[in-house]
Amino acid sequence: MQIRKRWSWLGALVVISVLVECVGLVMAEFRAVRVPGRAIYGTARWVAIPAIFAWAASRTTKALRKKPDGSPDFGPLTRHTLLLGVVVAWALLFLITQGDPEALGAHRAHVNIHGFLPTQESVALAYGLLGALLCAPEIVRRKLPLEHASEQASRLVPAGLAAIAALVTGSYLFALHFFNQPLARIPPGPLIASILAVMALVTPLYQLIARACWRYGLADLLDPVAWWAKGSEVTKEIMSYDRELREAGQTLAARERVLGPDHPDTLTSRNNLANAYQAAGRTDEAITLHEQNLTARERVLGPDHPDTLTSRNNLAAAYRAAGRLDEAIGLHEQTLAARERVLGPDHPDTLTWVPQLICFLVCDAG
Repeated sequence: MQIRKRWSWLGALVVISVLVECVGLVMAEFRAVRVPGRAIYGTARWVAIPAIFAWAASRTTKALRKKPDGSPDFGPLTRHTLLLGVVVAWALLFLITQGDPEALGAHRAHVNIHGFLPTQESVALAYGLLGALLCAPEIVRRKLPLEHASEQASRLVPAGLAAIAALVTGSYLFALHFFNQPLARIPPGPLIASILAVMALVTPLYQLIARACWRYGLADLLDPVAWWAKGSEVTKEIMSYDRELREAGQTLAARERVLGPDHPDTLTSRNNLANAYQAAGRTDEAITLHEQNLTARERVLGPDHPDTLTSRNNLAAAYRAAGRLDEAIGLHEQTLAARERVLGPDHPDTLTWVPQLICFLVCDAG
């Protein structure tokens, strides 16, 4: 009931802003009230455009959640791409002209008498961005959720969609060269360099949007309430990591002081702190602690002790997270050889480790 009430209020805002915009447009035709009419029209226009987008996003969110499986229903979002194309066109042209007011003059374009925006190209840009960054990740998510995808797929899919969106953006900017007089005066070399620079700038943003849509779904991406909930979850997760790191660091310092740096309990605490660093994304610090722990356990417990094998495996996982695949493979192979030597090739722990090593070699190392 709350969602329906919120969207009905948003629909009323759309209707009112459009009506006020029409009133301002009519007033601008009369000389006596031309100035206030233009002010009313401009203000209402900037209220109406985001309101229409918010309304379209809300309807799309409702349609997606109503049919969570199978082919997604994108609702009215794709039917309002003209406005999106206009907004994006203004932003991108501002970037490529480096904010030059002369290049943003409303009547400089010699093709479109109402401004510099070629309508068909703007709609094509909007459809391309919507398709690559929002619709395609939603379709992929329904067939293959991000948590079930391999690491290689989780990198390549957002990168590929971002590359497509960047190419669409670059093509649009190049097309503007033929529609805008200030842009037409830019030499081909600087123009191409500017377009490539804009593409390089927007690609990481596009990749972030595509990955977020693949992970959370388009419905949550368009819903501000879901943003707030996700933000609260991330904040709690960060606070939890900070608390775990602080507690693990205090425990390690106390055990080193009381038991000594090579005591088995101290080594366990150092391993826990390294795992906490890795979970928090502080891979370099995790690798340093794992290396120290592996050296100490090999010295104290021996190279084939189960705890030593665990430390070697943890260090390999940290190398893998840091992209140091050759070193990770070497440690994985050492661990497998030690398990076969100590436990035997038919032991359940050895048999469990073999497919993990094969999967790592095939999926990650290529």
